[in-house]
Amino acid sequence: MHSIWNITLEDYSEAVALAQSRGKVAGEPFEEEFLEIMEKKGKKPCGNTELTQTELLKEITSHGKKALNIETKDGRTIFTIVSEDEQPQ
Repeated sequence: MHSIWNITLEDYSEAVALAQSRGKVAGEPFEEEFLEIMEKKGKKPCGNTELTQTELLKEITSHGKKALNIETKDGRTIFTIVSEDEQPQ
C-alpha cells in the first residue's frame, strides 16, 4: 500500500534539509525524515493506493488533471509536470 500526500514545497524542502543534516546525499531515500516532518506538522496522507507510480499518474491525468512527478536519477532530483498527453516512461 502506498500513501498519497498533499504537501507544499516547504514540506518537501524541510524533509530534504533534515535528511542532509543527517548526512544523506542526493539520491538516498529520505522517507524517514519526510514522515518525521509530516508528523511534526500534524499532516496525514490524503489517501492510499495499490497502484504503481506509473499507474497512478495515468489515472490522475486521465481525468484531465496534472500531477507533479518527483524522481531521483543519478543523484539528481527531477521534477516533471505530467499531463494526459505527456506520460513518464
